[in-house]
Amino acid sequence: MRIALGCCAIALVLACYRYVPASLDVVPSGSAVRATLSTAAQLALRDSLGLWRQTVQGTLVERDGDRLLLAVRTDAAELRPGAPALYQRIAVTPRDVLQVEVKRLQRGRTAGLLAVLAAAATISLIELIRRGNPGTPSSGGGGPPE
Repeated sequence: MRIALGCCAIALVLACYRYVPASLDVVPSGSAVRATLSTAAQLALRDSLGLWRQTVQGTLVERDGDRLLLAVRTDAAELRPGAPALYQRIAVTPRDVLQVEVKRLQRGRTAGLLAVLAAAATISLIELIRRGNPGTPSSGGGGPPE
């Protein structure tokens, strides 16, 4: 049962959100983002933090003039299954961000997935009720007892 619930949770997360391209100028602080970094920024992150990524995912924490502060997940949490997610704040300049995408909820997919899950839960409930109540007992095929 736990495995089924876990699979449903993963399906919900994967189906409900997607990243859409956005202009860095209009992305508000607090938004979940995926940013493709310039080679110079990648090398700086690798040398200072050990992050080996062309694209980082995280949250735009703050925009301060010519500096963006991003909270990104570190590699250490990804290497150990079950480890808590660890985030590092990194500062980059807007010119170091080659492309930015914002995480958005897809209402249509989410509604469809919830409808399928509700139908599956209803069918499962009906099957459980049928198993718990197999019908009325048979009368043994004879007349009144003697």
